Amino acid sequence: MKRPHHLGTLAFPCALVLAFVAVTANPAPAQTTKWVDQAAGDDLNDGNSEGAAYATLQFAIDNSTSGTAGTP
Repeated sequence: MKRPHHLGTLAFPCALVLAFVAVTANPAPAQTTKWVDQAAGDDLNDGNSEGAAYATLQFAIDNSTSGTAGTP
């Protein structure tokens, strides 16, 4: 006696659920680059470009947010 095979019956609904979760999940925050130039930078700059680089790496770290900041 042959048993019925239900894997195909479950595969499609599972794929739909996974696709829905992937589409509706919160996207990761966009990556940002902070510039640091020890010789010509200034910690009063915003660090968002080479020409407006911070002077110290520690200042850049202290004034940056994690890509997971605010995630529960």
